[in-house]
Amino acid sequence: MRLKHTIVAADTSTARLRKITDEFELQVTDQRKREALKSAITSVRLCKLENMMGYLSEQEVKTSANRLVSGVGEQKRALERLLAATLLAPLSLPADAN
Repeated sequence: MRLKHTIVAADTSTARLRKITDEFELQVTDQRKREALKSAITSVRLCKLENMMGYLSEQEVKTSANRLVSGVGEQKRALERLLAATLLAPLSLPADAN
């Protein structure tokens, strides 16, 4: 499973997915439907992992890492990759991003 799909498939709230689609000005067929939001985010290259990480809570990052891996060593590498992407993310986020 690709990383962006894993993050969107994680327990990311519909409100947070809506916020991401609004911030990136993505076309969504129905903003009330979670699947439409997920599809809009995963289908465009504009939504890169490093741009999305700033919108996720700590628990959502952990859930994503757990879905990516099966062992403890793999989990550590996945968390390092997610954290590296977070560090590359822009520091100026909206006040209500979390």
